[in-house]
Amino acid sequence: MTLTSNESGILAVSDPGPLHGYPIGRRRWTIEGDRCQNGEVTLLLTLCDESQYTCDDGSCVPYEQRCDHKTQCKDFSDEKGCSVIVLPQGYSMEIPPPVSSDDPLELSFCQEIISVREVDIAEFRVQIDVRQKVKWRDTRLTFRNLRPGNFSNRVKLSEGLWLPEFYIESGDQSLADSNVKTSFLFVQLNSNPQDKNATSQDKLFDGKENTIVMIQRSTISFSCHCQFCLLRYPFDTQSCSVLYSEVNAVQHINYTIESVSFEGNRKLLEYMVTGVTAELMRRGEVEVIKDRIMVSLTSLLVLTGLLTQTSQSVPKTTYMKTIDVWYAALIIFDFCIVVTLAVVEFLHCQEAKSNPSEALRDTEHFQRLLNAACSDGKKGNVIPVIQNFIEEAAPKNDGKSRALLVNKCAIMVFPVVGVLFVSFFLCLAFQII
Repeated sequence: MTLTSNESGILAVSDPGPLHGYPIGRRRWTIEGDRCQNGEVTLLLTLCDESQYTCDDGSCVPYEQRCDHKTQCKDFSDEKGCSVIVLPQGYSMEIPPPVSSDDPLELSFCQEIISVREVDIAEFRVQIDVRQKVKWRDTRLTFRNLRPGNFSNRVKLSEGLWLPEFYIESGDQSLADSNVKTSFLFVQLNSNPQDKNATSQDKLFDGKENTIVMIQRSTISFSCHCQFCLLRYPFDTQSCSVLYSEVNAVQHINYTIESVSFEGNRKLLEYMVTGVTAELMRRGEVEVIKDRIMVSLTSLLVLTGLLTQTSQSVPKTTYMKTIDVWYAALIIFDFCIVVTLAVVEFLHCQEAKSNPSEALRDTEHFQRLLNAACSDGKKGNVIPVIQNFIEEAAPKNDGKSRALLVNKCAIMVFPVVGVLFVSFFLCLAFQII
């Protein structure tokens, strides 16, 4: 079949169609005489109306039958190209969705505890079956042919999407054993289509308005060695915790707990489950104070060792040399940093004691709360209460924390003082030279 434009001299050639030789349907055309560089393009010529889908051979079927997991077209083209995800060029599954302080990544979390497999008092371990649901939106993506319901919008895990990954810790900060049994990923329809592809007739949906949902069922085994209090055994009440943390935490994330529930049998063979609670543990800037103190102390030891080694390799004098002034100033500077960090940690601990919600932001304070609750247990059956805590990596500053205020001032003051000292020392050195 050949189509020719007399005015522009464009020639389009394609194989004859199955419907009486007419070029109806979706087919490849060879174009000559135009300005486009592509010699072959896919074009759609159709006699179907807006409510119908055009098969590749030109026949028409109701559009609702497109990608419904049943073949209606004779050439099976209504079930071709039914992947829900349209990945843009340059998309990487290693990079999380773009976020900012004005437009943070919304990550909602829902967890159901299906059953308690085992409570081993002798080994201080608890094993549970959980079903967790995580929801988020990826503004880089485009979805096609979304339908109400979940099965039709299912996404294969091998399609290369960015997925939030969590590592699980016990209350004593030891890693829990998590064995994922099943994973299910789909797109939740929340908006109307924004566009329609002219060739494929696919309805396109914006990734900003439609939610990606990941459901996983897994078995978690975690240690409760530091939380079990057996002083009143077997008439005691026990509390166990599981902490979720995002592996590749993005700076600007808003975590939301939709629900945490226990769906299994609460009356076990030897124990009874009475409640399940969830809290957000927000990690602020002062959470890394201990690491910063360790780094400062290490650098202090290194500077002291260098000063000792340098003093042994140069002649001894009764007055201080310039190199001695350099090392002494650095050691004093580093010591002031350690003292400031200790003050920040002290203020943070005081604020945590005065505010229970703030105490949950620090793992050690959280551990003290569990031990205190354990010692106040009432008489009754041994009741392990499973608590799930979700850790948020986004920093939070309400402007009222003295610890954060001192921390921010130190972050601004110490670099300025360091630059001024180095500049003064260099000027002094050049004057001597």
